[in-house]
Amino acid sequence: RVASTWHRLNVSPLELRVRATLDNGQCFGWLPASSLSTTLGLDREEQDVELIGVLNDHVIGLRDLPDDVCFRCYSSPSEPPAKVRQALASFFQLDVSLADLHRTWSRGDTRMASIARCIPGMRVLRQDPTECLFSFLCSSNNNISRITQMLGRLRARFGRPVGEAYEQTYYTF
Repeated sequence: RVASTWHRLNVSPLELRVRATLDNGQCFGWLPASSLSTTLGLDREEQDVELIGVLNDHVIGLRDLPDDVCFRCYSSPSEPPAKVRQALASFFQLDVSLADLHRTWSRGDTRMASIARCIPGMRVLRQDPTECLFSFLCSSNNNISRITQMLGRLRARFGRPVGEAYEQTYYTF
């Protein structure tokens, strides 16, 4: 299925970096396009910058830009971008200023000040509670690759198919 065009999320890199946020071990359902299919003839560098996952009933592609984050919807390309943008804003908790949090925390902890400079745009996600619980349960004595695999199998077995991207079917949790 063809994805919609790319849309800007209109968020500063200091407030959100999707790679830092989605690759840090707090969630396991967002994969680089390059890991999904190598037979599509797509430029490897192009595939490496897009992360694909499911949010609500949408298969979404995300990528960091130098000055923003952009997204596209695979499962419902005609979905109004404002609706998907709103879901992403909630998921990434963009109503909370990360810069303000870093300033507050850094005043009370010099170590936090140095950490905040190393991880600009890394946020805590507002995840579905059930998916978060199962992720936690699967994480015991496992590595990220295995946790991702187990959760993917749970989605495929018990979830509802919501769309495709790069020849892969995506399911709700």
